Amino acid sequence: MNYAEIKQDLLRKQQDLEERLERIQRRIHHVDEKIEPDFAEQATQREDDEVVYKLSTTVKRQLSEVRRALGRLENGTYDVCASCGGRISIERLTAIPYTSLCMECASELNK
Repeated sequence: MNYAEIKQDLLRKQQDLEERLERIQRRIHHVDEKIEPDFAEQATQREDDEVVYKLSTTVKRQLSEVRRALGRLENGTYDVCASCGGRISIERLTAIPYTSLCMECASELNK
């Protein structure tokens, strides 16, 4: 895989995450599903809302990572490790296109 293919993959991922986030936001704000009048049902909806809110946080984080990767592609620093300044291998970028760390720095971080 080359950088042009990785960029297309990142752009598809960005679009998917943006669409997912929009659906989540609609769910959180009960745009398509109104709050139930029954108290027991409301409690269940609130529990569901907590799960959806946590999912929203995860999707926002992923979207931010993808956007940063696209920015690094644009400014020519895509394959530069944010920690050590070394090169991130094309194999690693193909596997995790939004990564900002080389394998060694990522391994150190996960210890």
